[in-house]
Amino acid sequence: MEIMQLMSSWNLKEHKEWKPCANKSVSQTELPKSNGFLIIEANGGLNQQRLSICDAVAVAGLLNATLVIPIFHLNSVWRDKSNFGDIFDEDFFIETLGNRVHVVRELPSDMLQRFDNNISNIVNLRVKAWSSPAHYLQKVLPQLLEMGCVSFPPSVSSPLVGLQFF
Repeated sequence: MEIMQLMSSWNLKEHKEWKPCANKSVSQTELPKSNGFLIIEANGGLNQQRLSICDAVAVAGLLNATLVIPIFHLNSVWRDKSNFGDIFDEDFFIETLGNRVHVVRELPSDMLQRFDNNISNIVNLRVKAWSSPAHYLQKVLPQLLEMGCVSFPPSVSSPLVGLQFF
């Protein structure tokens, strides 16, 4: 009897009502002018990197920021030197988000010059894990508008991925 119960859990009929969380019918209208650039640094294994990317997309959408393709840190445990493009299809990532979030491969040179051509000079915001959308709008957005670019360190977790801003 236990085997039959286990097998019934894979019954496809039970899962026919699953729906994608993103609205596929998003209009093809142009995005509004970006409020600035968002740089995120991801570390850890693939799952932690994926979570950081999802958080970054959600934050970029909330703040109407241009997301710079995430930077992966060399993980001291995994010793993996992979870049975003080594793991993910950058063109597909940019195209898929194209009418939802601005995405660029790298920070434009004129913006980088504002920080003496050193990405380390860009303010690295320490946002408390699980900060609310209101926190991002009240605390992060003004800094983004003032400086034109902000950065988030690895492992900033956020509940924003559940937002339906798309």
